[in-house]
This record gives sequence, C-alpha cells and structure tokens, in this order.
Amino acid sequence: MITAADRLSSEAAELLTALLEHPDMASSLKERLAHVSRAETTVIMDRLLDRARQEQEWGVPPILEACLAMAAADPVQGARLAAFIKDRPAPQIQPNIVPKIGDQPWAANILREWEKSDVAPCKGGNQETEGNGNLAIQ
Repeated sequence: MITAADRLSSEAAELLTALLEHPDMASSLKERLAHVSRAETTVIMDRLLDRARQEQEWGVPPILEACLAMAAADPVQGARLAAFIKDRPAPQIQPNIVPKIGDQPWAANILREWEKSDVAPCKGGNQETEGNGNLAIQ
C-alpha cells in the first residue's frame, strides 16, 4: 500500500505501516504523527481513507482509530475525515460511532446533520448535543 510515488520519509512510512497494520495502537503514535510534515500527513490520510473505504459498517471499525489519530495530529486531516464520514451511506452508519467522534471539533456538523436526518445514530427522540459532544436524548 506504500509506494515510492508516495515520497514518504522513513519515519512517515513507518508510521503509516504501523497505522495500517495495528490501527488499534494508533493513539500511542499521536506524538510522532504531530511531527510529520503536512505533505506526508496528507499522503498518510489518503492511504488510511483508502483502507477505510473498504468498511461496510461505520460504527467503530479499527481503521477509525488510525484516522482519529491522524486527525488529532493535523486538523486539516480532521476536516477530511469529517467529509469522508459524512459521505458514508446512511445504512452504513452505526450508533456506536457517535460517542467515538462526538467530542471531535470537526464532527459537530456531521452530528447536526444526522440529527436532522434519518441516519441511524440519531433516530428517535429529540436529541441535543451536550457540551462534551455526546448526544443527549430529551
């Protein structure tokens, strides 16, 4: 999945490999990811989103952890992740994604849109986003 055309430094290539092979360990890589150049974080997120497109259910697939770590390291990648999640077909969205992304600044618009639509995580009841980003059913 990593090619010479990606032009990644050895550090960035190592991080990408780790994120793809062990996405559940991504949170431990956040500090290292923060020191990668913007060009390289873009390539890394490209590869993570390529892998994420293979998921058919968007609750908390393991690749989401890697994407969240990348978004935490580079806010631009958070916006890209938001666009990616927003573009998932409604039947793929599972309720357990809400607490996972609810406290992310880039997720606020997604949650509001889901609230107004028939997307599964936000169906049923009058819901409001709390200060911590979680949805409260009233």
